[in-house]
Amino acid sequence: MIIKHAFEKGITFFDTTDLYGHKTNEILVGKVQLATKFGVESIGPGGLVVSGTPEYVCASLESSLKRLDVDYIDLYYIIRVDTKTSIEETVSIAALETLRYWFSVFLKY
Repeated sequence: MIIKHAFEKGITFFDTTDLYGHKTNEILVGKVQLATKFGVESIGPGGLVVSGTPEYVCASLESSLKRLDVDYIDLYYIIRVDTKTSIEETVSIAALETLRYWFSVFLKY
């Protein structure tokens, strides 16, 4: 597997998204320095279904953490902007949720 080989060679930063591999790519990445994206809820007949609502961002982060089997994500960012939700609302909830996971992990130690 190329990811395992890259990790063994010292590469520790992998960028993924919940969209790649029909939501399975995150499972392949494992525990490394990690970035993943959110913002595309699905791909419908009319194209990408984009969402940046606080509910979607929180659900997406929870799902990514479970699929990746990690306690936190090093870099969590938006891949498509939802024009129906203010960017400030989308980014602020993503930042708050990401920080919440970071702090929960560090408070364990």
